[in-house]
Amino acid sequence: MTTQDGTIIDLIVSKEAVALPTAEILLQHYSSTDPIYHDPGCLHYDQRCTYIKHLFPVLTDNFMQNLQNLVQRLGVTSVIELACGTGWLSYWMKAYNIPVQAAVDNGDWTSFAKKRLEHVIQGDAVEYVTLHPTVDMFVLSWPDMDDLAHRIWDAMSGGQYLLYIGEGESGCNADDAFFEAVNDCIDEDESAALCWGFLTFWGIHDGPQLIHKPNRTPA
Repeated sequence: MTTQDGTIIDLIVSKEAVALPTAEILLQHYSSTDPIYHDPGCLHYDQRCTYIKHLFPVLTDNFMQNLQNLVQRLGVTSVIELACGTGWLSYWMKAYNIPVQAAVDNGDWTSFAKKRLEHVIQGDAVEYVTLHPTVDMFVLSWPDMDDLAHRIWDAMSGGQYLLYIGEGESGCNADDAFFEAVNDCIDEDESAALCWGFLTFWGIHDGPQLIHKPNRTPA
């Protein structure tokens, strides 16, 4: 078992791992212990600097099991990760038998070449959404503070789900127009269930939200 002598990366960003660590294990070894900023429910911020070179959300067995149960409960049969970066989130979704069809990113393909996993394909997120109107769920994790998340939402078809993972309005992700657009479409109960076992680093306020695009009302 890796302890605080190693890093969180040893447990999550590794193809040798057969499953993700539980939230309890991560908190046992990597919780915030600073006497001033101590928060027993958060991970030590020092671990984040290296971790975010690979991915932003902290992945736990608890969260992935909850996501797996959600997908089964909703009858979701197709999932696409958008703006996926290196692809570790979709890698673990596949490992937990979540039906990922594709992982798409349009970032700097050269600089990320060594870190990007083999299943990631290059493509524009909004265009990919437009071309896949029958996909059940899109996953968007830690988008930039621009209009990408809002444009993805606008391009989605009625009945599709968006699993958004990131900070809320006025945080470090997406723009205010996105949060205004989805405000009445968030499934609060399912989002709360996903938050159980979801961890974050001290001072970071991200979390999962399940958002359901309503069907358009005929004119």
